[in-house]
Amino acid sequence: MKIKNPRTGQYYYEIFPPTFEELKTKTKSMREAQEDWKESGIEHRIKALQDWKVVVEEHKEELIDALCMDTGRKWETVLEVDLV
Repeated sequence: MKIKNPRTGQYYYEIFPPTFEELKTKTKSMREAQEDWKESGIEHRIKALQDWKVVVEEHKEELIDALCMDTGRKWETVLEVDLV
């Protein structure tokens, strides 16, 4: 499936949806990870989210650029990333 920038109309990448079996395997793995996450304890989850926040902040401009290409929205995207 080709993806285009809604603002320019240019195609800029292509995605390949997973097969049913790939999706089934991935969702099973994600369900198992949910249990691990639940059992990891609140302190571990807080640290993981704080670590994720640092990475988001380090890559803020890249995230904004990528999301703007996907959505065609600039100011809404900046606000969304800032709210994360």
